[in-house]
Amino acid sequence: VVDGDASNLAASAWNDNGQRRHVDVTKDIARVERSDFFGGLGWMLSRRIWEELGPKWPEAYWDDWLREPEQRRNRHVVRPVVCRTFHVKSTRGTSGGQYSHFLSDIVLSQSAETVFDVDDVRSSAAADARLFAQLEAAPRVDLGE
Repeated sequence: VVDGDASNLAASAWNDNGQRRHVDVTKDIARVERSDFFGGLGWMLSRRIWEELGPKWPEAYWDDWLREPEQRRNRHVVRPVVCRTFHVKSTRGTSGGQYSHFLSDIVLSQSAETVFDVDDVRSSAAADARLFAQLEAAPRVDLGE
């Protein structure tokens, strides 16, 4: 999936939106999404992307650097809905543990043998078509005046 489409920047095993209130493990275990956001945990790049970015890779804060428009160039990160990796919730590091409450609510897959449904994310056009179909099928809500 990462090599097959030039609109992909990376694949990740992490989903920043993988909290219990956003994930239904029974429905979402095989779902994969495209995101404009690089989460920074459990990821990989294709050789093509590495050859582009490797020569200018920073020594520190590379995750922030990779989120900058000059590197991201409107490309996506393919990620599972249910995380396949976890954060150790350390109190050390640059965040000083300020995200530990957030991280403790992330759902981690217990399945080692999931076959992902990647058809809807193979290309940007396929992902857009899926999103537009979901929006069309969503119930309309009238917020009144």
